[in-house]
Amino acid sequence: AVERGWVLEWDEKYQTHVVDEDKVLDELEIQTAKGGVLVDHHSSDWFPERWFPIVVVLRCGTEELYDRLEKRGYVGHKLTDNIQCEIFGVAAEEARESYSNAKVLELQNERHEQIASNVQCIVNEIQRRCDAPEET
Repeated sequence: AVERGWVLEWDEKYQTHVVDEDKVLDELEIQTAKGGVLVDHHSSDWFPERWFPIVVVLRCGTEELYDRLEKRGYVGHKLTDNIQCEIFGVAAEEARESYSNAKVLELQNERHEQIASNVQCIVNEIQRRCDAPEET
């Protein structure tokens, strides 16, 4: 985002850049129109529903999440707010509020062994949804 000029400012509280959502959406509109795009983001509520056949929310226990975030250098508000969001299921709630419930798939992603099964589940679900006849 920084390299592409998609940031508005630096957030001291969270020690991160604030993304210019309009610029990101403008670019992604072009990319998603081509199809075959995977968007990885911690929040799904600002992406148009028409872009995606499926929205995947990966969940993680707070102890494991804490360790992962700490290894990434998260501290203070950034660390505690991320843990609280997981406790309260904020990402899953935002996804369900922004997209039809049928599009939202929630998966646990705590252990390394879950990666392959989660990927297979996602691939199967995308294939199933893409092969299904359009609802009118």
